[in-house]
Amino acid sequence: MSDRNKPPVRELLAGKKSQEGIAHLLRGCGECRRELSNAIGPSDYSGFGGATSALLARLDGASARADIEREIAPVLVSRLLRHPRGRQLTLVRNSWQYQSPPLVESLEEASRRSLGTDPAEAVHLAELATEAADRLSEDDYGQALLLDTRGRARITLALSLRRTSAYREAELALTEARELLKSGTNDPVDLARLCEEAGELYSHSKQLGRARESFREAARVYLSQGHYSAVGRVLHRLARAWSEVDEPNREARVLTRSLDLTDALDDGRLAFAIAHNLLESLLETGQKGRALELIRAAMPAYELFATPVDRVIVRWTEARVLAASGKLRDAGQAFRSARDGLLRMGMTVEAALCSLDAAITHLRLGELGEVKRIAEGIVPTLEARNLGREALAAAGLFLRAAQEEVATAQTIQAVARAIRSRRGQLND
Repeated sequence: MSDRNKPPVRELLAGKKSQEGIAHLLRGCGECRRELSNAIGPSDYSGFGGATSALLARLDGASARADIEREIAPVLVSRLLRHPRGRQLTLVRNSWQYQSPPLVESLEEASRRSLGTDPAEAVHLAELATEAADRLSEDDYGQALLLDTRGRARITLALSLRRTSAYREAELALTEARELLKSGTNDPVDLARLCEEAGELYSHSKQLGRARESFREAARVYLSQGHYSAVGRVLHRLARAWSEVDEPNREARVLTRSLDLTDALDDGRLAFAIAHNLLESLLETGQKGRALELIRAAMPAYELFATPVDRVIVRWTEARVLAASGKLRDAGQAFRSARDGLLRMGMTVEAALCSLDAAITHLRLGELGEVKRIAEGIVPTLEARNLGREALAAAGLFLRAAQEEVATAQTIQAVARAIRSRRGQLND
């Protein structure tokens, strides 16, 4: 090893804490370990003090590598993400220090954190995690841990892909995850997470029976393992599945039950999400008064728990409430703000649906030029997302009607129904 590339082991010998030096040492650099051993002996680390002493004292233990990998993984991820994206992938593929199960977990955590602020970045981080997992050595970690780590990474990848409406790719990731986890330790909580994410995909593709089966299996396992907050989350998702097949009354009942459970568990973040979806179901059933009451009641939770993505979705919902209340100009501005936010987040299908809501408002205002502009933007979006012939045909009819200034709310609603019907269908 050249002096230029050698980690600062001599700083350790001088009593200085050097996380990178410790990491390199404990990951197996024989030259550096010999240098340390020659200087202080194989097990006398008392002179270093503090965290450095504790870390070095574990050199001779069987769990040293796993312990150190867990401790340094967040630091390595932070360092990795300072590089340009292309360089990040190259490092993960070619540098051993970015190939450990704890580092994969840290990348997954970073991906989940990004879901609420930048879904496209969440996909990138999940892809890095999957790449790192696939580079793990069976000789170093054993087959079971290797398979579990790869399976979990793919669940995280599926979650991020779904948030960007890449449903086909998400299903493929879940299919791979299922095979990997079953060949690994078959951990029940991992399989429950997989069932929960599969339920989300099935609900988007209108496969309600499969969605209910997946959600119920996830809830059963979570309950058996004592993960009660996860049970509330699954009930929340089950309720949203009902909304996908236009059964908002049933959705509202399930949401109310899950909100009661979540309140009992004092899970404010989940309670906020459930309250927001309950608001959606109230709007769908025409209960404008109750929806307005819920908005006011949910504002404290909104300020505490809403992520940037939440805020965009809530802005969309607010626009719908304003439109239903006859405040069309305010609604138009809110729809525009929500649509722009959805596009920034990479949520193009949701942005298209928001634009269709806005088109009805513009139609009611007599702003036919805005209706035409929206119609002209819908077809390219549907083609890019491969949302099927029915949705494209409905969008084509809308475009021709808008160009001839004869579009109606029913024409626009037909496009939205076709998108929702086709969205996420993965087998055509």
